[in-house]
Amino acid sequence: MKKTLLPFLALAFCLPVFSQPSLSLETVANGFNRLVDLTNCGDDRLFVVERNGYIRIIEADGTVLPTPFLNIDPRVDSGQSEQGLLGLAFHPDYSNNGYFYVYYIDNNENTQLSRFSVSDTDPNVADPDSEFKILDANQPFWNHNGGCIKFGPDGYLYISLGDGGSGGDPLDYGQNRQTFLGKMLRIDVDNGDPYSIPADNPFAMDDFTLDEIWSLGLRNVWRFSFDAVTGDMWMGDVGQSDWEEIDFQPASSTGGENYGWRCYEANHIFNTAGCPDASELVFPVFEYANSFQQGCSVTGGFVYRGCEMPALYGHYIFADFCSGKFWSITPDPNATVGWSTVELANLNDNNFSSFGENSDGELFVIGHGNGVVSKITSNSGMLAGTDETFGGLSDGTITFTIPTDQFTSVNWSDGSPEINRTDLAPGIYSVEVTTSNGCTFTEDIQINEGITASSFEQLGLADVVLSPNPFDRSLQLRMTPSKPFTGSVHFTDVQGKSFIQEKITTNGVFEKTYSLQDLPAGVYYFTIKNENGEWSERVVKK
Repeated sequence: MKKTLLPFLALAFCLPVFSQPSLSLETVANGFNRLVDLTNCGDDRLFVVERNGYIRIIEADGTVLPTPFLNIDPRVDSGQSEQGLLGLAFHPDYSNNGYFYVYYIDNNENTQLSRFSVSDTDPNVADPDSEFKILDANQPFWNHNGGCIKFGPDGYLYISLGDGGSGGDPLDYGQNRQTFLGKMLRIDVDNGDPYSIPADNPFAMDDFTLDEIWSLGLRNVWRFSFDAVTGDMWMGDVGQSDWEEIDFQPASSTGGENYGWRCYEANHIFNTAGCPDASELVFPVFEYANSFQQGCSVTGGFVYRGCEMPALYGHYIFADFCSGKFWSITPDPNATVGWSTVELANLNDNNFSSFGENSDGELFVIGHGNGVVSKITSNSGMLAGTDETFGGLSDGTITFTIPTDQFTSVNWSDGSPEINRTDLAPGIYSVEVTTSNGCTFTEDIQINEGITASSFEQLGLADVVLSPNPFDRSLQLRMTPSKPFTGSVHFTDVQGKSFIQEKITTNGVFEKTYSLQDLPAGVYYFTIKNENGEWSERVVKK
């Protein structure tokens, strides 16, 4: 059973605590060349894929083994930016059969899916002569090759192929049921020669559609994944020029979805000539504009199911290749059918090309441009205040960032079996939560009576900006009063220890940068007080 203990003691008075989590990156290893994929084989090693035909191993301590796990550079055409060795998947029974699968563009510029075997004598080296070719597809253009491969919860291999390239799908492959291009495929690699068609594939008995097709109408899925708990499939489909999209397929699906390309780009009409009615299509759960502010190419991610970041448990996390923005998607509890999307971070543009998990479900991201493998981290806890404040007050509600339908147990230190609390009297409480995949989270909170938090408008302030958040070496305050302001600012840790206490009197915009490079990484609170009340914001030091 995977466990983690994350103690957290809130301040000894009620402060605003925002439920939106944040994330940061911790470098694991670097020095790689054009990274495109990362995965694990069920143990504590990470396997990273370089586009030029190499697979390398990172040990649990961050050591990169000097000898590649696999080198098929001579067989791989990586001359163009969307070509090369693009995907890696280990067989579910890899520990016994030693099989793994790769997707690459061969020297004829076509897709090749092949199986390889690990060496009989060295678990850190594969046999390059063990290649067993399974499936291939002609590529009319150099771009839009897809390349993600994953084994689903059903044990079948899923394969994403782009629409063949150029721009605007000129050959209309996305809607053409007689080509693999623009599709998600599903095959059985454990039976047949070189594979067989699962009997429940949606078009297995359809004479007008290739048997391998699981879903269609995809432009260029750049990374898909399965939720390790629910089995749902998530796909990041790169747009043409205006819209990027995230597509969702529930685990209950029997396949056959048409995601609309080239009829639609995300939710927007692109070219509907000869297209089915919109009612027959499946539209994305999220889209964003292809723009300088947002990004230009979506990188699909994973639903986080590890034990180290309770605030992100159950969040689907993805990013943009160009802007470096990270988002999360979760079911919207306030909608009958719907999703909630929040921006988690706006990081430097390092061409984040893929996400991956280790064997414990912790999440990693790789930079194609800088050759860095990073672990995703977060200091946010599992408790959230839906009314922007913890407190033993009638409007103070204690809730969780973790989806409560995935709890197997909740234990409060006062013996209450309730999940959400509105009845907390002053005191220190502890709550332990166990989730359906075996993670145990524990968090503490202190409640004091009668102190409520104010909005900054109540203090006579028109605006307050703290940036950046998370911060590294310094934190800048920009405060705009709506009238002459006299008060004080305070910077404390979660246990109430004070690091800054300063009086301020100003008639105009007040700006100051506070140097905090010597503080340890963690969660802190910045508070502004005057005779009208106090306002606080939660900040994170990386």
